[in-house]
Amino acid sequence: MHIKSTINAKTTTAEDVPVAVLTLVHTNPQLRPPGSQPTTAATESTTIADRAFVCLPDSYTALLALARATFGLPPHTVLRVAIGTLDICRGAPVRITKEAYPMLRGVLDIIRVEVIEETQSEREKQRERKDMGRWDGQDQGSIL
Repeated sequence: MHIKSTINAKTTTAEDVPVAVLTLVHTNPQLRPPGSQPTTAATESTTIADRAFVCLPDSYTALLALARATFGLPPHTVLRVAIGTLDICRGAPVRITKEAYPMLRGVLDIIRVEVIEETQSEREKQRERKDMGRWDGQDQGSIL
């Protein structure tokens, strides 16, 4: 991403800088931090909890780990990442998939990180299947 100041137009980067802004949002009112205010983005009510400049990692899995570390989220937190600032997105958040991330990495600027609610019963069922040898081998724990 090329960075340019909105205050001083002469302040700009000459080269592409592999950084982005991670924006942590909550769509579930129960997951909103105390004192945060809901905002409207597209058609859903969201709360922007935090924002941070980060260096973009090379892989999607590393991006999820970086988001968890940046925002102090537990390792098991299920996340969804999306972007809405590209022309093709028309302002609406579009989910970034693991397969598309390497191709999009160079044009990502503001990445929406959404905490997905996962019920305890779903986690318990997965553990039970794994413990009983009926685990189907598919990783469903951290990427949606």
